[in-house]
Amino acid sequence: MTDEEKRQQKATLLLEYHEAEEDLKQLREKAARMAQPFLAVGDFLTRASRGQPRFGRDEGVRKSFEYMRPLEALALIDEIDAAHEKLADLGRRKAALGLP
Repeated sequence: MTDEEKRQQKATLLLEYHEAEEDLKQLREKAARMAQPFLAVGDFLTRASRGQPRFGRDEGVRKSFEYMRPLEALALIDEIDAAHEKLADLGRRKAALGLP
């Protein structure tokens, strides 16, 4: 492998690593948005379990049920796991090449 090919390999790896970091960041932001209705429902259930039945009439909580997408959430969890694995793999490859 020539020096130019080695430089190209390192540059490509650094670019892939940066893109993988950005992808993971976007997935995390999507997860944070997707979590909101689940958190609202969880909070409602916690309050209801403590004997605060008035919250059962809270329309905001009822709307949260409409926005919950459990199958999409599970798919997103899988995407985040895969993104973590990819980033870790790229990190190992960077380390093997002596890159920061």
